[in-house]
Amino acid sequence: MKKFYLFSTLLIFVLLGNAQVNLLPINSHVINQPFQYNGVKDATNKTAGCVDIISYPQGKATAWLSDTMDYTTYIGGIAQAYYFSGTGFVNGISTYMLLDLDGVPGNSDSVSMVISVRNINAGNVPTSIIASDTVFLHDVGYFEQQLMFTSPVAVSDSFAVVIEIDTLNPSNPYYITNDYGNGLAEALSSLSYAGVWYNLYPTWSGTWDVDMIISPIFEQDFTSAYTVDIDSVCLGNTVTFTNTTPTDVNTMFFTSPNSYSLNLGDLTIIAPFDTNYTHLYTASGTYATELTATNYGYLANCVDVVAINVTVFDTAIANFGWTDMGGGNFQFSDSSFSITGINSWLWDFGDGTTSTIQNPLITYPTPGDYYVCLAVSDSNGCNTNVFCDSVFFTVGVAEVKASNSIRIFPIPATKYFSVAVPSNYYNGEIVITDIVGKKLKVVPIENQEKVKILTTDIVSGVYFVSIDYGGERVFTKRIMIDK
Repeated sequence: MKKFYLFSTLLIFVLLGNAQVNLLPINSHVINQPFQYNGVKDATNKTAGCVDIISYPQGKATAWLSDTMDYTTYIGGIAQAYYFSGTGFVNGISTYMLLDLDGVPGNSDSVSMVISVRNINAGNVPTSIIASDTVFLHDVGYFEQQLMFTSPVAVSDSFAVVIEIDTLNPSNPYYITNDYGNGLAEALSSLSYAGVWYNLYPTWSGTWDVDMIISPIFEQDFTSAYTVDIDSVCLGNTVTFTNTTPTDVNTMFFTSPNSYSLNLGDLTIIAPFDTNYTHLYTASGTYATELTATNYGYLANCVDVVAINVTVFDTAIANFGWTDMGGGNFQFSDSSFSITGINSWLWDFGDGTTSTIQNPLITYPTPGDYYVCLAVSDSNGCNTNVFCDSVFFTVGVAEVKASNSIRIFPIPATKYFSVAVPSNYYNGEIVITDIVGKKLKVVPIENQEKVKILTTDIVSGVYFVSIDYGGERVFTKRIMIDK
């Protein structure tokens, strides 16, 4: 979570009933040396405080007008209203005000002024005071200055920021507005005329449609947030990410909607990530996912980052080898693989007998071909995997060659793996596919008992090795490549 300050103006639409009042005309005039506002964003200003000047009235200005203040006979205070809903703090007021009209800093004495945050009525006119402070207004020429409260002022609803002449130390500074007709009929500004507050737009029948160039130095929380439907998943299952970052409704504080970027931790970035996204990881591991949310201000952006780890468990990969010990005795050797470890074995030796020992030694009573299957389960509970192979018990044959069955080794593979192919599948093809069935590599089987396949162009993960022969798929086995 990061907090940020907003020097801002918020819109409030108003209707003021007593438009018929007997007021003196406003004596504002154009300043020939205008205040400089170019609206250029300093995109690198992404500090922990995320300070921003929300220059809404300045952005509408085509000219700058000044008018003097005099609380006894003329204008004693100015106010700008803001739409707001939520929780925030006004730390101060940023304003353009003058002590003289020569634009030269420092040649007029500082004067005391009263700043306040007030509630507003339906016509956007300031009412009760939430908090106030006495501050000094300095001669800074045509530059902006900040008038700070002693303590942050908490607000939770629409409000107005107010600058008034200090009646205990009266002065006659100049306030600034943004032209006669660039308030866009929003009726945001008010002034205190002979001690009574009036909203400018309805009071002067729309002829003085302006904004006061005063902005609250505003602080509120900007926190990005997202959820996952599951943070531990078995390989082959999906994870759904949902953006739950609160939507900010105070649109005048920001120049454009928030943007969101989701890093899934596997070199996949989803942008924009406005609602939700479902992802399938193709390899096991722990992925550091990360949501980056950007809140766009006028002169700076506020960025918040939040992370969630997602763990993808590998499914068990069953595999075994066997050795003919003679006399019908066969030693079976488990070579199954799982990142989290195998925790159960179930052998079916093809003759009606079974075993739960990891590396059993069994004796076949009669010669024959036996189809042996091993089912293994891993400790994360993701899956049970089965691998089957044929075992040949032949009387009078001194040696049973491994080429009589299809074998893949080593498992897991690193830089390469080999496929032992019986001669009856010569001229077929070895096909490598990924977990979603995408064909990655096809290797022809020539007159060779062992085919070596390099993995330099294949990333770590789970894959399937198949043999196609005579137009049919005659063999498929799942393998792990772990570099």
